[in-house]
Amino acid sequence: MTALRAYQEQIIATQTQHTAILRQIQHHLGIPPTPEHPIPILSEPTEPSHAPHLVE
Repeated sequence: MTALRAYQEQIIATQTQHTAILRQIQHHLGIPPTPEHPIPILSEPTEPSHAPHLVE
């Protein structure tokens, strides 16, 4: 489960970097920014057979 949590954090960090790059490109091209949507975060690691509980 610790490895899964670390992988999830890595994915979120990569997504954050990609979002920042996208915003820089949009700014450079004069495209208005899109509204931000909160990223749902799992409240706890789950087994594949259980539905995740989202925290917003």
